Amino acid sequence: MPVRISLRVGSKASPFREMLHRLITSIRGGEVYLCSGYIWQPCQAGTCLGSYSVLDDKLLQALMRAAPARIVTIAGKLDYPIWQLGYRNFVLSLKKHFKNVDAYIAPRRNWHAKIAIRLNEHGEPIAGLVGSSNLTRPAYGLNSRKWNFEADVLIWIPDSKFNKIFGSPYEAFDNQRLLGDLHLLLDASKNQYSEFEQLRKLREYVMESELKRFDV
Repeated sequence: MPVRISLRVGSKASPFREMLHRLITSIRGGEVYLCSGYIWQPCQAGTCLGSYSVLDDKLLQALMRAAPARIVTIAGKLDYPIWQLGYRNFVLSLKKHFKNVDAYIAPRRNWHAKIAIRLNEHGEPIAGLVGSSNLTRPAYGLNSRKWNFEADVLIWIPDSKFNKIFGSPYEAFDNQRLLGDLHLLLDASKNQYSEFEQLRKLREYVMESELKRFDV
């Protein structure tokens, strides 16, 4: 099972950002799932909540390059109105560029999982990113004094094309003290899911959670 584990240790490089871009742009079409406790977009329709925009910081560029047929977003730690407005702005901004955007929230404001999943045009998962990083500046942004130590795990199906995309070195991180690549081997003697089945189950668990549509 190809698995990549990373730890952010400074402001100049975000492994989460790099892995997320690779996950999104690994194919064209298909579906992208973006799930985060917090998702931040400051401005929409004349309402501004700050200067930093995660979409303007090359996330929208990656999504446009991938041209997904559908984007699903989930955010849940929206205890304060400003965070709900930031998520609303994020969804509205996506809908300006993509026809098929489905947004959800956790009704009890208790969604804290950070998960990104990439499906191909047949609805089959090819990669998933799970970790501690929110879609906010401290996790995703670069060269800011407000950055977080973040740990993230990328899982993908064993395939030569995707091994090259997801397993190749991150040049920007060569001089940082980062965890390297770990390849976990499935034990054939154990009753366990394959890489594909685990990713498929991950998507199912996400969409079968206690969610409701986020109306904007």
